[in-house]
Amino acid sequence: MMNDLAVNMFSLAAGALFGIFYFHGLWLTLKKLPNTCQPVLLTMGSFLGRTALCVTGFYLVVTMVNLEGLMISIIGFTASKFTIVHLRTGGIRSWK
Repeated sequence: MMNDLAVNMFSLAAGALFGIFYFHGLWLTLKKLPNTCQPVLLTMGSFLGRTALCVTGFYLVVTMVNLEGLMISIIGFTASKFTIVHLRTGGIRSWK
């Protein structure tokens, strides 16, 4: 029972770290976009690099843990996205 909890916490933390890397990298890319001479190269290079690292990380989680660990790490990835958006925007914005 305790081992399952440790594995699930590892999966959640791994997903959160992947999300922080992915969305912070996206934020940095968008911040540098107005000042670059080659915006397509910056955008595509950033996207491919961030995606490759996150997919590799998720693959390692699923091979080390199982499919349940993958689902938990995706929850951590998504939670980090909402946390970063909340911190960057200063709260929830209305859809009006």
